Amino acid sequence: MRGPKILLLLIVLVLISAACSDKEERLPIDDAVKTNEKEKEISPSMGERLLAAATRHDTEQVRALMGTLETEAELNQALASVLNERHKYKYDQKEDVELVMQLLSKGADPNDTDRGEPILFLARTADLLKAFYEDKRTNRHAKTSNGATLLIAAIGGRSPERVDYLLTMGADPNEEAVLKDGELVVPLHDAIQYDDDLNIVKLLLRHPKIDLTKTNQESYTPLEWAKHLNKSEEVLQLVEAANASPNR
Repeated sequence: MRGPKILLLLIVLVLISAACSDKEERLPIDDAVKTNEKEKEISPSMGERLLAAATRHDTEQVRALMGTLETEAELNQALASVLNERHKYKYDQKEDVELVMQLLSKGADPNDTDRGEPILFLARTADLLKAFYEDKRTNRHAKTSNGATLLIAAIGGRSPERVDYLLTMGADPNEEAVLKDGELVVPLHDAIQYDDDLNIVKLLLRHPKIDLTKTNQESYTPLEWAKHLNKSEEVLQLVEAANASPNR
C-alpha cells in the first residue's frame, strides 16, 4: 500500500512544481504588459510630437511623422491632438497653423468631432480658423453639442480676433443660438454682458447689419439690456451712439 501512496505524493509534488514554474514564467510577461501599457499612457501624442518638431523647425521629422499617418482616422486624430496640445508650445512662425493646414491638405476631415464636439471649435485663434475656412469642405455653420455657433463661442471665449475674422467672413451678427437648456443667446447682448474690455461690443456695433432693436430672451433690446445690467456709462454711450447713427 505504501508504494501507491508514494507514487501519488510524487505526482502531486510534480503538479505543484509545474504550477509554480508556470506562474513564475508568466509574471515577467504580465509585468511587461503593464509596463508597456504605462509607457503608452505617458508617451507623447502624435500632436505633441508634430508640434515639438515644428517648433524646432525640424522639417524632416515633421515630414517623417506625417508619413506615418495613412488613414483618415489617423489624420483626424492627429489634427485633434495638435489643436488640443498647441497651448504647450510657443510659435514664432505660426508653426501650429502650418501643421493644421498640412493635415487638412493630406486628408483630415475639417468636420470631424473630438469628444462629441466639432473639431472646428478647437481652432481658438483667428489664424487657425482661417486654416479651416480655406478648406472648402468646412461647415461654417457648425454648432456645438450645446447649440452654440462659432460666433457665440468666440464671444464666450473673449476673443475679439476670432469675432472680427468671423464677421469679416460673413457670420451673421444677429444669429441667435438656442442652447440645450432652452436659453436664447443673442451675440450683442452676450457681448454686452460679458465683454468687459468692450472690444467685441465695438466690433458688433460697427457691423452694418447689426440689429439694435433685436430683443433677447428677457425681451430687452441691447440698450435696455445694458441698463438692466447696470453697465458702465461707456457701454451705454457706445450703444446709444450706435442707435443715433444716421446710417441706422
